[in-house]
Amino acid sequence: MTTSKSPVDGLRPLPARPNLEFEKKRARRMVLESTLGVSVAQETAKNVETDEETTLHAETGHETAIRAEAGMETAIYAEARRREEPRAGLPNAGMKLSDAHLLIAREYGFASWRRLSTYYKTWQLHELSGPNRWNFSSKNVNDEVARLLKGNGTGVHDVVEYTSDAPAEFTAFSQSQLAAIAAFVPRFYGATNAEIRNSTLSEAEAQLVVARLRKFPSWEAMQARLKEDAWRNKHPKYQGAPTGTDKALEAIRNRDGDMLVRVLETFPDCFYGPSLNDSLRIGPVWEIIKQFMQVGDTATRNLLDRLAVAGVEVQQHLNSELLAGPFFRIPTEQIKTFLELGADPNWVPPNGASVLEYAIMRYMNGEAVDLIAARVKPRKAFWIAAGLGDVATMRTFLNKRGQVTDAARRDRPDALMLGVAPVMTRAQRPNASDTEILSEAFYVAGINGRFEAMQDLLDLGVSVDYAPGRFTPLYLAIAHEMVEVVEFLVQRGADRDFMLEHRADSVRELSLRMMEDKERHPNAARIHALLSR
Repeated sequence: MTTSKSPVDGLRPLPARPNLEFEKKRARRMVLESTLGVSVAQETAKNVETDEETTLHAETGHETAIRAEAGMETAIYAEARRREEPRAGLPNAGMKLSDAHLLIAREYGFASWRRLSTYYKTWQLHELSGPNRWNFSSKNVNDEVARLLKGNGTGVHDVVEYTSDAPAEFTAFSQSQLAAIAAFVPRFYGATNAEIRNSTLSEAEAQLVVARLRKFPSWEAMQARLKEDAWRNKHPKYQGAPTGTDKALEAIRNRDGDMLVRVLETFPDCFYGPSLNDSLRIGPVWEIIKQFMQVGDTATRNLLDRLAVAGVEVQQHLNSELLAGPFFRIPTEQIKTFLELGADPNWVPPNGASVLEYAIMRYMNGEAVDLIAARVKPRKAFWIAAGLGDVATMRTFLNKRGQVTDAARRDRPDALMLGVAPVMTRAQRPNASDTEILSEAFYVAGINGRFEAMQDLLDLGVSVDYAPGRFTPLYLAIAHEMVEVVEFLVQRGADRDFMLEHRADSVRELSLRMMEDKERHPNAARIHALLSR
């Protein structure tokens, strides 16, 4: 599949790595050029480029561009002072900075500088969160592009909002498509479904959507990572457990910290793994240690202390474990164990999100979330209050007519930043409707079993079958065996026959499949009985 040169004719493609500071400096340079005259500015800039060539050749990407722009601006200002010409930004000095901002935004297809700025800031948070490698293969990403392009002109975008009596086929998935297009394609950024559905998505735009859903800045960057993964999967260094893992396992079983340190000094890949790109590299030894952890386990605590003295980043590993994985329900005992071993619930990951925010969106276990909430001061936000079941705080984000306030609009859950699987949620649509913001809160309350909050939101008109991704709340509750949530939703008329795209079963049929493996799904019988009423 090839990438077209531009998203659409006449629009400039986004940079490979969007950088807001670079765009700000480019805008200031445009103002300066307008003030001085293009020829003078270009001549000065050319001199600067020549003088700094030996310095800049070693730098890459936007760092080079920003440094060069800064040097040009300094030189142009100096030239303006020498000629006693007015500086840009003053009245009657030529193009205004706001004009330059708008011109740059429009080059990429954004309706305003504010939208460009928000888009770039969101990308920076996603980058700090690390890539989303869910379902990550060349075949899968190309298939997703094909599905997006298949929607062009076929009516798949005609669905407005999911309701239980709407056609089930493609409904939830097309809502995910629409949200992603509105979140990641510059010319559709913040657009409504109606504004998107009659337009045609270019191949380059579809590729950008798929890349951004995995928190890569561009299709090209994602393809580079796929090629690197393919090479690594074939390289002997990355095959099987690193040398020394068996000796490390023996030391862990015996709780022999001195022996474990000697093994790791000799075979460092045992602990850190051979990855070259991940900021926190975790090898097999840490995973083995986790298997031996349990509440009140002083032997493991002593083992970790010995590793910390040897220079291993034990605290960072423990803190990161509080973020948990995005696919499975997190047992309460697991979080309790990490907290007892010293994990810090007030630790802040690089993207600035709190451990509590990760817990609310990823644990799918309100009891485990409460362990974190009891040790921190929750940030005041509509969706966080919903995830904690704090109905009184939730209501402060609603006016007398039950409409969401601007404060609720400004602070919404960025599921992609928090690493929630795309099948379970959707991209955060800018300029979302009241219905979508209320429904987001319902989803968050549901996965945490906050029944009073769920009822409050249902009373405001939220659909019990709201599907933020491919799954309705009932399907998620069944899949994670949240019996009480299943009962709550069934009693309020949740659709038991909702069909999922790319799957051959309804929520009712899912419970039947779970019944076939009762050892793995101990609550399957109770759930099936609830669905059979």
